[in-house]
Amino acid sequence: MYLHTIIVYLVNSIGVFMKKIKNLIAILIIMFIICIVVIISIESKHNTENEVVDEAYDEIYKEKYENKLEIKKVTSRSDFVSIENCISSFLVALSNKNNQYVYSLLDTKYINNNDININNVLDKVGINNDTPGFIAEEIYTQTYEDILVYPVYGIIYTNMNIGQDSENYIDTSYLQYKEEEFYCTVIVDYSNMTFSITPNTKAEYENNKENYISEESISKNQYNNFIISNYNYSNEEAFIQRYFEDYIRNLKYNKEKAYEMLLPEYREHKYNNITKFNEFSNMILEDTRYIVSYKTNYRDEYTEYICVDNLYNYYIFREYEIGRYQALLDTYTILEDETIKEYNELETGKKIMTNINKYIEMINNKDYTAAYSVLDETFKNNYFGTVNNLEQYINKNFYKHNEIIKLDYEMDNDLYICKVTLKDATNSSNSEVEKTIIMQLKDNAEFVMSFNI
Repeated sequence: MYLHTIIVYLVNSIGVFMKKIKNLIAILIIMFIICIVVIISIESKHNTENEVVDEAYDEIYKEKYENKLEIKKVTSRSDFVSIENCISSFLVALSNKNNQYVYSLLDTKYINNNDININNVLDKVGINNDTPGFIAEEIYTQTYEDILVYPVYGIIYTNMNIGQDSENYIDTSYLQYKEEEFYCTVIVDYSNMTFSITPNTKAEYENNKENYISEESISKNQYNNFIISNYNYSNEEAFIQRYFEDYIRNLKYNKEKAYEMLLPEYREHKYNNITKFNEFSNMILEDTRYIVSYKTNYRDEYTEYICVDNLYNYYIFREYEIGRYQALLDTYTILEDETIKEYNELETGKKIMTNINKYIEMINNKDYTAAYSVLDETFKNNYFGTVNNLEQYINKNFYKHNEIIKLDYEMDNDLYICKVTLKDATNSSNSEVEKTIIMQLKDNAEFVMSFNI
């Protein structure tokens, strides 16, 4: 009996023990499963983080690579002039046949690809100009760290004497003139403040605008120091003078180009053929001219420079990008909505002064048709009848170049009685001309007038 009890106890104990073993095994299995799940979760998270890091790295690399290839037009006046000066120094060295100077400015790849050495460099480059000037038409830029690539298109011209900078003087007595297109790539290493030049064909230039990579630093030598343009040569006033000189140069030697450089709407309205334009350009070139004042209007699509020369002729340059502009040769033919709005906001005295300035501008431009068109209908029919008669009167009673030195006015109903004193803008005569102008203001910045005969 006692033995039976012991056996029963042992069996029960073993059963309990086995049950505990089973529970322990179950617990261990559950813990194992949990560990597996945790490990898988951690690994998955790690892989996800790696993927995010890889994607971020790819984006950074992609952005860096794309930025390396991104080409855009230069928007800094200082950069524009600085790059232009690099090319000018290169062309002057060529003109002076300074083979050491030319060789020292050429890009190393260009030298190697064309088997250039110090002795054959002048023959290999193949640019032949006696006294070159250079004006950039467009400059693009591409950035890769400290190395900047500038594809450039411009015009080389020869034997142009621009005269005395201190007086903004234009000397139109040129010798021999020649111009040609020039394409190149300027590479600037800003870490060393050095540059190199690669002459290009037009096709190479177009390709470089899309894809040109340079990661090589440029060692300094005696000639390739990159100099950032002084503010005095790259500010707004300097560019106004630049556009004026450029346009005068084309008026003198490339009239067809000067004609095409006019604002199309203005050209079609004012000079419907190049013959009429040539008559005006010849008149402009009869005298020495320089800019004496200017006004800047900032528009949404362009910056407008209204310039006055020493003989009181007006030039308007609309700058759409640095180096790219269109011209108008008076202030009265085309009136934009913005101009009319600004006129309408003027006080009466300034409106009258503006209109009389326009009339004297018409006379100075020998634009007798425009001068005839603003005369009161009864007045012009009674006293002139034709544009030719008005032209004869003006030539006898006004100066070739008129300057307003005094203006007073008073109102009589809806008319303004203006006392105007004029002098010879060339100062070749000490006399003065006094005119009484009767003016009536109209809508849209228009007016009609008459004057004492």
